[in-house]
Amino acid sequence: MIPDTVGVVEAAYQVALPDEATWVQGILDAALPCLDDGAGVYISTYQLNAAGQYDIAQLRAHGLPDSFFTAMQQLAAHMPPSDVERMLCRPVGLMSEMLGGPARYTLTEDLAVDLGVVDVLGVVARDPIGIGAMIGVPLRQRTAL
Repeated sequence: MIPDTVGVVEAAYQVALPDEATWVQGILDAALPCLDDGAGVYISTYQLNAAGQYDIAQLRAHGLPDSFFTAMQQLAAHMPPSDVERMLCRPVGLMSEMLGGPARYTLTEDLAVDLGVVDVLGVVARDPIGIGAMIGVPLRQRTAL
């Protein structure tokens, strides 16, 4: 069966939903069959703040432990603005490549080891004022795009 990647795009364009949480969940549901290889999938919406960091508005995940949500909030609060810009300026990429080195920000180190995650594939969309969404796919094997 061919994954329905068009269905993911269609879910992203469903803007007439009652709230952002419903919209985010719809994208996650559409992305799961295409992207989940057993290590989970997540989607977050965010807004860049005045300090150049990003504030997570919505975060939904499938196949990831509860500790993942805490790790993502810590990531958003502590990532330097220069790394935030590098991570969010490319529409598709590996976190290790976006950040120019080891995927030190993909998840907290202990969580990454527990999950067997070595990198994260990211799909990013952002408007000119800094509001965006990111789909993340934790990877258990190193890969190149």
